[in-house]
Amino acid sequence: MILLVGLGLIAWLLEDAGLAQVEEHMRRLGWSAGLALVPYAVIAFFDARGWACTLSDESRRKVSLLRLYLVRMAGEAVNSVTPAAAVGGEPVKAMLLRRNGVPGAEAVASLVITKTALTVTQSLFVVIGLAGLFEYEELHWAGMGLLVALLGLCVGFGVLLVRMQRRR
Repeated sequence: MILLVGLGLIAWLLEDAGLAQVEEHMRRLGWSAGLALVPYAVIAFFDARGWACTLSDESRRKVSLLRLYLVRMAGEAVNSVTPAAAVGGEPVKAMLLRRNGVPGAEAVASLVITKTALTVTQSLFVVIGLAGLFEYEELHWAGMGLLVALLGLCVGFGVLLVRMQRRR
C-alpha cells in the first residue's frame, strides 16, 4: 500500500513538473545523473554507522547496519515531504526501530543523541564557515572576537544539551 502511495506521489510530481522537461534534463545529465546520489549515500552510510554506536550491544545484534541505513532513509524521506521541519521523520525512525526489536525508550534515546550530535556539529560547521568568510573578506581582527564568541556559544550550547539529556 505504501509503495503504491509513493509511486502515485512520484507520478503526480512528474506530471506537475512536466514530464517533457524532466526527460530533457535527464537526457542532458546522461549517465552522470546517478553520480549525484553518491555523496548523499555515503553521508547516510556514515550517519547510520554513527547511529549504531548509540544503540546497546543487544540492539545492534537485532538491527543490522543495512537496516539502520534503510530506517534512516525512510525517516529522511518523511522529513523531506512533510512540513514538520527536520523532525517529522523521527517518530517513523523510532517506530521502525521498535518493529526490529529495539525497546521504545532506547530507540527514542538514540534519536535524541543523534539529533543532538547533528545540531552541535552543524553549529560548529557554521562557525568554521564564518571563519573562512572572515579570512576571505580580510576581516582578521574584527572577525576574530565574533568567532571566539560564536565558538564559545556553540560549545556552551552543546554542553547544555548534553547536561539536559543526562538530567532526563
